Amino acid sequence: MEDFKHLTQGSPMPSNSSNQLVLYSCVICPFAQRVHLALNAKQIPYSAIYIDLWKKPEWYVQKSPTTKVPALAIPEQTDPLIESLIIADYLDEKFPENPLHSRNALEKANDRVLIERFSNVIGIVAKIMYPMMRNFQKIEDVENVAEDLFKALDVFEHELREKRKSLYFGGEKAGMVDFMIWPWMERSLFLPKIDGNYELKSDRFPLLIKWRNLMLEHPAVKACVLSTDFFFEFYQKLEAKESINDLIDEASKKRETERNNF
Repeated sequence: MEDFKHLTQGSPMPSNSSNQLVLYSCVICPFAQRVHLALNAKQIPYSAIYIDLWKKPEWYVQKSPTTKVPALAIPEQTDPLIESLIIADYLDEKFPENPLHSRNALEKANDRVLIERFSNVIGIVAKIMYPMMRNFQKIEDVENVAEDLFKALDVFEHELREKRKSLYFGGEKAGMVDFMIWPWMERSLFLPKIDGNYELKSDRFPLLIKWRNLMLEHPAVKACVLSTDFFFEFYQKLEAKESINDLIDEASKKRETERNNF
């Protein structure tokens, strides 16, 4: 049985004799998690290869010219696809079963706009969670940063309440918007462990909190979710400049076990 360790410098390139899609991933990467979610939600068979983003295998540039994850290797195509949103759109068009995007052109366009607006949230969450990874200064003005985060999330609370008037951004069930923003909303459950000011308040975000709880029970999410305990240990190890190898390898093994039971 594969151990799904993150491949690192000196690791040989794995062979792929199957006709399945192969996703190059890293368990901590929210952009790669987007593609896991899309594949899971659409019930598309695939294999996963995990990459150590701190010490990447020398051959990985052949799979991703940017050496980032995700990258999706497609049978009978030389160059893998890169960029999470491009990959997710490809999967939704190539495999029409269990559609994630609306087939209405205007609704699909509006979904793309909403996903683009979520980039404000992505930037703030990264600033809070990964100061030691991205050369950010450790945040001192926590209350102001928390309010910036909440203002960015107000857009999505308003979208559920006033525009979509539904439990999910996809309507009666989770769709592309839901899965593309989920990795950072998953991390929002951890942020209060850094500082209580980052807690989403029920009076301001009742629908977004309800949506978040529903998403936690979605089978596609449960097959690749990371716990707040994991994030807390990851954050502490980064802050202490300790090795995270065993932690992320254990998490990728657990993810693949959950996916096999999905």
